[in-house]
Amino acid sequence: MKKRQNIVEGISHVPGASLIPITKLRRPQPGCCALAFSPDGRSLASTGGDMTAKIWEVASGRELRTLIGHTSDGTDVAFSPNGRRLASAATGQ
Repeated sequence: MKKRQNIVEGISHVPGASLIPITKLRRPQPGCCALAFSPDGRSLASTGGDMTAKIWEVASGRELRTLIGHTSDGTDVAFSPNGRRLASAATGQ
């Protein structure tokens, strides 16, 4: 994964595949430190230094939702097996 001028690119969700650009996310979180694809591969979740978790549409790179509630930087994010729930972790809460 390369980060350049607030664009994250070069992400592939095919296990064992080399990194290929499938979309570009504009305005990712500062200090983005965790990414997770939904089970169907249509959404991507991110978390980082702005105390939020974000859900992105992979095909367009469009931000779908911003989830708030952490009081410190996000460290991890994961979808449930059915893709209906998202869990996020942070350094504080």
